[in-house]
Amino acid sequence: MSATYERFIDLYIQCPGKTCNNKAITYWYHKPEECRSNIITRMKISTRAKIKCGYCNVPSHIRHWRFACDFHKNSYQETSETKFAKALSIARKMEAIDYNFANQLIDYLGDNDWEMD
Repeated sequence: MSATYERFIDLYIQCPGKTCNNKAITYWYHKPEECRSNIITRMKISTRAKIKCGYCNVPSHIRHWRFACDFHKNSYQETSETKFAKALSIARKMEAIDYNFANQLIDYLGDNDWEMD
């Protein structure tokens, strides 16, 4: 069952890029030039599959975001429901992300269409 309220935590998972094989779990940041901030700001993830920058504070569904890591720094990749859920599950298993939070998000992904906000 989905969470009854939405909460956010720091996004701390391996790269969810569709073709990326980077297994390192890391915090994710919003580039300053993308949000007019003069600092690099950590990204947040919600129990309702939304990502937002700690500075911009404008959430949107995971599918609208692109990811670049050390394996493909200049190539931002989209994610998929399967790839993102796998990255989230690995972080949960490694205790890198709160277990209950991860379960709420995984339940939300399972209960809701990836194409709908």
